Parts: sequence; C-alpha cells; structure tokens
Amino acid sequence: MENNIQEGQYSPVQNQLVQSYPKFDKKSLKFGKILTYFSYFLVGVLFIIGFGIAGFYLGFSQSLSDKGKLEEDLFNCQMKAKIIPTPTPTPKPQILLSYADEKNNFLFDYPPKWVLVKETDGPKLSTESAQLKFWVGIDKKYAPTATESAKIKTTTTGTIEVNGKKIETKEYVFSDEKLVLSSQISDIPKINVYLVASSQELYEAGKTIIESLKFQRVSPF
Repeated sequence: MENNIQEGQYSPVQNQLVQSYPKFDKKSLKFGKILTYFSYFLVGVLFIIGFGIAGFYLGFSQSLSDKGKLEEDLFNCQMKAKIIPTPTPTPKPQILLSYADEKNNFLFDYPPKWVLVKETDGPKLSTESAQLKFWVGIDKKYAPTATESAKIKTTTTGTIEVNGKKIETKEYVFSDEKLVLSSQISDIPKINVYLVASSQELYEAGKTIIESLKFQRVSPF
C-alpha cells in the first residue's frame, strides 16, 4: 500500500518531515561557469582596451607636445639666424703697382704678376700668356699681318672707359682662341694700346689695366 505523503507533512511511518529539493542540474552549473569565465574575459578585454586608449591619448598628447617644442626650437633658431646674420668674409684688397709717365702726364695701375718693361716707344706689360703694349708719342697702331688675318674668326667694335671718357676699341677673335684689342686712347699725347691674351680672364685683366689709366693734370681729351 502506497503512502501519499505531501510536502510539509509528517510521515506516520517515518515520523519525519518530508521536504522536496530541486534536482541537481549539471548543465546549468556548466553554463554558469562559462558565463562567469566569459564575464571575466569581457572585463579583461575592456580593461586592455581602456589601457590601449589611454596609452594612445597619452602618446598622442606627448607627440603634440614634442611637435610643439620642435616648432618652437625651429622658430627660435630662425629668429637667431635673422638677428645674428652670418658674417660675410671681407675680400682681401688686390695689391696693385703703379706706373707713372711724368713726361706725358699719365699713370696706370697693374697687378704684380704682370711684368713691366720700360721701352723707348712706351711701357710694355706681359705675363706668360698675355701682353699689353702702350705706344706713346708715336703714331703706331696694331694691324694684323697676312698670316694673322687668315686666322681671324670675328672682328667687333667695342668701347672701354678711360679717364671718364668712352673710347672705341677694335677687338679680334682668332681661330687659335687668341684675343686681341687695339685702340687709340689719347691724341695729345698720342697713346695707342695693343692687348693680346690667350684666355678671357687675362684679356679682361688687360682691359682693366687700360681703363685704370688717368692723366695727372689736365686731360688731353
């Protein structure tokens, strides 16, 4: 004979209170553990993300700070460069020698590397690759020889300034790159010049010597 004993009732046989307990569910326990672990994992991920974001902003702020400092340093350097300009080296003045002709009342300057020789018809200056002749007091001018004429590439007319006046020149360029200048720079006293050079540099140096000529007293022009 079965005894139908309800919850909370005493069993007449066992004289004890019969209570009902929920059945133990393994699946529910496993799911709870998984949920707990997932929560821990999620919190860890959020914690890492939070640290990453904080580090990014910290690094970004530091980068902006470094950039600002770099720009400030660059600006200060530029201001210093403007305030304190780099000194330009002063070129050394060229040492020149002077030749004076007291009889004909003129003088000119020339570099020491040009050798001066006083000849009866006027002074002559020369280097290894150039020559400058002043014909003084005689009516003598440069005229190309037949051999030289065959080598002339171009003939042009130019000007130089002597003693404040423009003087006409005749200039020749030869096939062997020789350069020649001829001019009458004074009539009283009569002064004619002849310049020949193997390079443009020496040619310009010779013209500078001619242009340095000055009359000491009254100009003959």
